[in-house]
Amino acid sequence: MHNLPQTLGIYAEVIQRWLGDITQIAAQGEIIYPIRGGYRVKIPDTLRVDCQIGDGIGGRLEFSGVHTGPAEDCIEIEGDRATLFYDYLADAISLRHPGQIEAVPIPDEMARPWTVELDFVRAVRGDGPPPEPGFEEGVRYMRVVEEVQKSLGFGRPMIP
Repeated sequence: MHNLPQTLGIYAEVIQRWLGDITQIAAQGEIIYPIRGGYRVKIPDTLRVDCQIGDGIGGRLEFSGVHTGPAEDCIEIEGDRATLFYDYLADAISLRHPGQIEAVPIPDEMARPWTVELDFVRAVRGDGPPPEPGFEEGVRYMRVVEEVQKSLGFGRPMIP
C-alpha cells in the first residue's frame, strides 16, 4: 500500500522540477477502510488532486492505497502529438504516439540509484554534500502536500 503523503511529495518534487510550480489545487480523498488493524485510519485510501502547473498546464494526480490491479506508479504528460510516460517501478521513459511506443533512454549522467537515505545520513555526518533537493526546494514540495490536506479539509480549491 502506498504512503499517500510521501508519494504525493515525491510526485510534487518531480512535477515541479520538470514543469514548474503547482499553482492551484483541488483535492478529493476517501477513506474506504476506516478501521484497519484495530486503528482508526486518518489518511485517505484514495486521493485525486486536480491542479494547475506552471503557466496554465492542467494536471491530475491520482493515488490509491487499495488498488487491486497490477502495481503501477507513473507520470503521464499528455500533449497534442504524444504522451511522455515515466514508469517509476521500471525507471523507464517512453513517448507514446498513436499506435506506437518509443523508448526514451535516460542519459548516463542523469541515471542514478536510489540513495536518498544514505545521502541524508552522509550529509548529517558531514561526509557528503548537502542532500538534494535543498531546504527551500523541499519547502515548495511540502507546501503542495499541505495545500492538498487543506483542500481535503475545506473541500474547495486552494492556491499555494
